[in-house]
Amino acid sequence: MKTQLYTCGVLAGMLLALAGCGTVTNQENSSLTPAWQQLAVVGDGAQSRLAPSHWPYDKYPELPEITPKSKTVLLDVDGPGVVTLMHVSKYGGGDPAGLRLRVWYDAEKQPAIDMPWMDFLADVEGRTAYFSTVYFSHVKDSHNFRLPMPFRKHIRMEVENPGESKFGGYTDIQWEKLKSLPQNTGYLRVEYRTGEPVIPAEKFEICNLTGPGAIVAHWLQLQADNPKTVTSDFICEANQEVYLDGSPQPQMEYLGSEDCYGFSWGMGGGVQSDHYAAIIRKEAWKSGGLFTMLRCRSLDRIQYQSGCRWEINYQNEFFSTPELTRQPRLHSRASFPMPLRSAIYYYAPPRPGRAGVN
Repeated sequence: MKTQLYTCGVLAGMLLALAGCGTVTNQENSSLTPAWQQLAVVGDGAQSRLAPSHWPYDKYPELPEITPKSKTVLLDVDGPGVVTLMHVSKYGGGDPAGLRLRVWYDAEKQPAIDMPWMDFLADVEGRTAYFSTVYFSHVKDSHNFRLPMPFRKHIRMEVENPGESKFGGYTDIQWEKLKSLPQNTGYLRVEYRTGEPVIPAEKFEICNLTGPGAIVAHWLQLQADNPKTVTSDFICEANQEVYLDGSPQPQMEYLGSEDCYGFSWGMGGGVQSDHYAAIIRKEAWKSGGLFTMLRCRSLDRIQYQSGCRWEINYQNEFFSTPELTRQPRLHSRASFPMPLRSAIYYYAPPRPGRAGVN
């Protein structure tokens, strides 16, 4: 096993830049520090570790596999530290979309992350195309997740298989043992939701977060059985309304879902990526279509101090012909259900006063 030394200074700069929960005053820890300097600093006492899972056919025969109706631990270590990479192979033997990931920090009783494992990796339902972004990638037979997951006292990560299948595969988790974390470091959490609103009448809330924090990534999957949606027409619309810190009006409002995810004029161009914005799944059938969009954020992360509520609102879309008109109410509306699922990845302060994990 090879180990590589990193530094508290490098990780501090990364964590503070992503968390956005405090003000950086030390230029050495600033997100503006050149990347070569962050990589070149050595000797601050951090040490890299690697934890393999689910592969008992090599040096470690005691490693548990994913058997039917089982829970297996990926990582259970004391801090301070930060998970920097989750490398997950393809798992054969069944449908991996049913596997569930849970993550606990410190002494929290409720998991900070509780969602389908493949969805956490942005391989939504285990069915996306190959893609590559700065935080998520799905390549041949493998996934890589690179959003840092800092923790002060402890982290526990487990995978549950509620089904009857046995899965074959493996996972490597790289984490860094640190001397300390910067004071204002947030913990990574995920707001995961599914639903089936009838549009355009029904709004759909995809997050309602409290306290200070910063959103650093999000994905959205939309589908509908309507011939107009085959090339993403209609469902690519909607106002993406982001209400920050209790404001009755959205501080951020995208006038189309494709704009929120870095594209224009729909999502009909197929699977593509600029490493921050990506269309990662596109399916079409005679009567409808499905589209999954992913956005990673860095300097454009969404920051808030007391809360963030995000709604998808089609009520100003009239799904009629002509579709572009200054008097849309003169034309009849189409109406149809739109199954969707979404995930919001954000950093927020630790939650004190929680009991330990059972």
